[in-house]
Amino acid sequence: MPQIIPTAEPFFFPGQGENARIGCLVSHGFTGTPKEVRWLGEYLNEQGYTVCGIRLTGRATQPEDMVRSRWRDWLLSVEDGYNLLRGCTDQVFLLGLSMGGILSLAAAAQFGVRGWLPCPLPIKSQPRPCLAGPSGS
Repeated sequence: MPQIIPTAEPFFFPGQGENARIGCLVSHGFTGTPKEVRWLGEYLNEQGYTVCGIRLTGRATQPEDMVRSRWRDWLLSVEDGYNLLRGCTDQVFLLGLSMGGILSLAAAAQFGVRGWLPCPLPIKSQPRPCLAGPSGS
């Protein structure tokens, strides 16, 4: 098994209180690692939720591992995290950043999740040049 880059490990935070039986699966983006969504996992866990931050197959190891992985592998990573949470919670929500958001949508269509929240990356668009000339010309 490939060595995971330190600080990029997946995470699991057991919930507490009345929200402990609600699971939140958090997925990172295409070139990311669980580290980029750990802050979200920590925040949700502070609210009492049980949180699992997965590592998508081929990520957080070596570039060669990333090249060999495919979308089906990534979807299986989400499914593994879902099954982990389903075993210890009553309902599961899927949250994903960028490509992790797309994977959360695909997984939500397959599994009985309570809800999902895809989080696209903020993109600042450039103004488009006007295709028509100034009025009156």
